[in-house]
Amino acid sequence: MNPHRAPILDKSLMLLNELAGQGNGLSMADLASRLRVPRSSVYRILNSLLAYRFVQKSDNSPLYRLGTRIEELAQLAAPDNMRARLVARAGPGMARLVATLGEACKLSVRDDDQVETIHALLSPADYGLTIKVGRRGPIHTGGSGKALLAFLPEAERERLIAGPLAAFTPYTITDPELLRETLAEIRRQGFAEDNAELRAGIRSVAAPIFSDAETPVAALSVPFLGEPTPDRVHLIRREVLETARSISADLAGYL
Repeated sequence: MNPHRAPILDKSLMLLNELAGQGNGLSMADLASRLRVPRSSVYRILNSLLAYRFVQKSDNSPLYRLGTRIEELAQLAAPDNMRARLVARAGPGMARLVATLGEACKLSVRDDDQVETIHALLSPADYGLTIKVGRRGPIHTGGSGKALLAFLPEAERERLIAGPLAAFTPYTITDPELLRETLAEIRRQGFAEDNAELRAGIRSVAAPIFSDAETPVAALSVPFLGEPTPDRVHLIRREVLETARSISADLAGYL
């Protein structure tokens, strides 16, 4: 071995390479066996990588997977990419939101009449929603779409809601006048809600993220299943709104 290399760093990188080839994750015992390294060493490496979000692990599972920090750094390899800078700034706040609520969360941006998910963090629970980065949806429905649409300049907003508006579930708002009223309410309260408008059984709370302009640069959303209690919904609203405002403050002058 090259005497100028750091053995512990070599082992850490080898461990990440092993996880990269196993989408479902590996246990500590699996990693120790594959790397031919004592479990005590693997334990210390994993704890360090967990602290910096290079690996992740659910509380009730023995399996480790690649963490979200790797995706963030990969995106930053394109330094002129505004989305990469946005994800880098939003990532820590999103991680705190997931830890607080125990729910997944996602970051979305507008692309004309659509909304695209550019970053997502999964719930630490054993069961939860799977969010696909790169997924697109209509801007006139869903939490993220409405959170972005509500704060667009009036002329642009009117162009997008003039119709026809496609229905995706029985709860999709397809009446332009009703949608205008809904968007006005979103502007007053600062957040949007999706009551199974885009996909059956899936609800969400979303809030816009701003930089220096009055037009949002992204939307932060927490999707969830079922019918939570009013107290639970209030908590999700509060945490999403506070996190979006914190990210907005952090973005000022950055993008």
